[in-house]
Parts: sequence; C-alpha cells; structure tokens
Amino acid sequence: MNRKTSLRANRPRKARTTFVLLLAIASLALFVSGCTGLKQYRTNYSESNAAADPTNCPTCTLEVTTNYVLGFVECDDQGWLWDVRQMNTVVNRLIQEDARTNLLMVVFVHGWKHNASFDDENV
Repeated sequence: MNRKTSLRANRPRKARTTFVLLLAIASLALFVSGCTGLKQYRTNYSESNAAADPTNCPTCTLEVTTNYVLGFVECDDQGWLWDVRQMNTVVNRLIQEDARTNLLMVVFVHGWKHNASFDDENV
C-alpha cells in the first residue's frame, strides 16, 4: 500500500471523528443553553407591596397584593434550600394569613428553563 492509498483510507475515520466531536460540542451547547443560572433570586426577606408597584422589590420573598400573598421558597438543583430563612419567612406569613382569613394555598413548582427572577414570565 503506497502513501496515497493510505491517506485515502484514513479519510473516513477522520471525517467520522470530526463529526462525533462536532455532535458532542453541539449537544453540550444545547444542554447548557437550556439551563438557567444556579443562584438564589429572592434574597430580600421583607414584604413587597406589589399592589402599589409590582416592580418595587424584584428580590423580595413575599409579594403582597389586595387579593393574595405570593411567597417564594427556592431550592438548588439538588432540592436543597438556598436559605432556610426564606422558607421560614414564607411559612410565618402563611401562619399569619391562616389566623386572619380562610387560607387557600396554591403551590406551584416550576422547572426547566425557569427560575424565581422577577422578570420570568412563568412567575
């Protein structure tokens, strides 16, 4: 086998290796772009008067309106609380609401491509 024939025989292997490498890079890029940032968004544990101005506190754990109280409890990608004080803030407010009114609680767990940021359309 001469050098010219040897080079031709290696072309399919190189092409296959290049294709697999490009496919792996494209898959990784799609996977990473489908994830949101891994951080806690609601870091202010005070109440926001969302009825007066919905944008006045984009990091508040509690958003209070005339019709409802919206509380956020955030977990990391493993299901662990970012901060137990956030959960305690929400639970304490639920206890107050239950003592004051007939409490109806709706729990919403969002997932893929969403987070607790103020401008997430899923919130």
